[in-house]
Amino acid sequence: MTLIREDEPRSRRRLIQVLGAVVAVAVLATTAAGLYVYSLADTFDSSRHVVAPAFPRGGPPAVTGRAAGAVNILLLGIDGNSTEARKAHLRSTRAADMIAVVHIPASRDHVYLLSVLRNTVVSLPGVGRQPISAALARGGVPLEVEAVQDLVGVRMNHVAAISIPGLKGLTDALGGVTVSNTSAFTNEGYSFPPGKQKLNGSRAVAFVRRGGVTAVDDKTRAQAQEAYVRGALDDLLSARTLLNPAALTTVVSVMSPYLTVDESLNASYLGKLGLELRDVRSADVSVFRLPTAGIGRVGPSEVLEVDPGELSDLRQSFRSDTLEEYAP
Repeated sequence: MTLIREDEPRSRRRLIQVLGAVVAVAVLATTAAGLYVYSLADTFDSSRHVVAPAFPRGGPPAVTGRAAGAVNILLLGIDGNSTEARKAHLRSTRAADMIAVVHIPASRDHVYLLSVLRNTVVSLPGVGRQPISAALARGGVPLEVEAVQDLVGVRMNHVAAISIPGLKGLTDALGGVTVSNTSAFTNEGYSFPPGKQKLNGSRAVAFVRRGGVTAVDDKTRAQAQEAYVRGALDDLLSARTLLNPAALTTVVSVMSPYLTVDESLNASYLGKLGLELRDVRSADVSVFRLPTAGIGRVGPSEVLEVDPGELSDLRQSFRSDTLEEYAP
């Protein structure tokens, strides 16, 4: 404690008082921030769902050099019949509705999101040629991870799945999500004109469910899902969300119950990754799609064949952490 003598000049006493007040405010602010971060982390870790095991044994060879510092996260969207669904039911026989790989380069100055069409045909171990989305139903999360790893040629560091009905809560927590729609369509009683529009939660779920389940429908459905992801990222990476404790708390508390993740994808890891990505904004996010080369067949069902040349280039970009040379 600092004692102020009566014979000290008044200006000095005032300066000491001001400095003391500043220190007190700083201590209180630091304490409050620490409690806020702790509360946010506890909310996420206690509300999320963990799937184990999440990864197959083995996989593509480990990358070296610059690429060893990159992070690859498999992102799955699992649809459900009930808008009250509280988690992604990864142990059910439901196929994946959305498949994407989030690639964060070692430089941490960009984020790449590779969208994989659901009916892209792959060879599943012990099963044979199947749409890649079927891996989840055939062998759970480990087989879906294995299918994606074999496709892009690198191992996944983490996996996260969200039930599509959960997008309703996320959208409303963000105050709506603005999407850029390529063409007019209607779905589940809602009409979506072409161009930019702000969606509330119910409209967002109908938007990402655009189209059917066939190979022909894949591209239009993927376009809608990619537009939504882009719009949601714009809001999540904006200062009004990242720097707003109330908004960020709402987003985390609303979304966590709808998330199923691998065991190590916890609040501590996400906090560290978020700090490394603190300068990334929506302009630093690239969303692109795995190229396909036309329609083929597996039994009576249509599938999308992979373009071998494009796939070779994509794999090399992943393994060398040079997606900036491949992504548009």
